[in-house]
Amino acid sequence: MTHQVQDTKLVTGLVESGKIMPYTARKVGDQYCVYKKDGGDKVGCTDGNKEALRKYMAALHLNAREESIVNEIKKLVREEITNILKK
Repeated sequence: MTHQVQDTKLVTGLVESGKIMPYTARKVGDQYCVYKKDGGDKVGCTDGNKEALRKYMAALHLNAREESIVNEIKKLVREEITNILKK
């Protein structure tokens, strides 16, 4: 799934605050690598500067948020179908 980040300043501000991101980043050689905070699994790396890292982490956040919303909608739909079938 591809995401176009419209307001990178807003998203990167949230990312940099560290309050909502389940990821952490470290510089490894000439790359920035992103790891999950819980578990430490490597998510991926990006070449370039801190702006590239910010955009990468913003995209990760948007994807995680979208997946969360989709999962919640699926749950609500399943519950509604179950209720309809019970009638």
